[in-house]
Amino acid sequence: MNKYIILLILPFLFFSCEKDELVSGCIDSDAVNYNEWAEIDDGSCMYEGEVLLWWTEDFGQDIYAIFGFFPSFEIFVDGQFAGSVSSSIYYNYAPDCGQGAVETTVNLGYLKQRDVQVNWYYQGDSFFSNTWTVLANTCNVFQLD
Repeated sequence: MNKYIILLILPFLFFSCEKDELVSGCIDSDAVNYNEWAEIDDGSCMYEGEVLLWWTEDFGQDIYAIFGFFPSFEIFVDGQFAGSVSSSIYYNYAPDCGQGAVETTVNLGYLKQRDVQVNWYYQGDSFFSNTWTVLANTCNVFQLD
């Protein structure tokens, strides 16, 4: 009889001794690969930031004074094409993300912030260039002037 009791208890001992494994992953909610179930940060967090470029009517008029018309520009952020836009499109105040003429998402890699280079080209020639710091998980709004 004791033999049977031991045989019945033995499986419970093996299965009850298992240890729960902790889940590793990205534990930063600002990251694009955030894992809400992760308990251990494994250094894998990746970040992005939104970039919105805008300008006022005065800037558009300055462009008109240079060219005698409102040209369209090709805009690149860190060497990546972000869009084409006419300089006749302007704003009287900073627009919200999702409402701008030129918007793009910047891959920041493992960094929560990084400087990016913005270049405007007209017919293949560089017209404007600037560097701005982009923050992760943020709508970064930059005014050209």
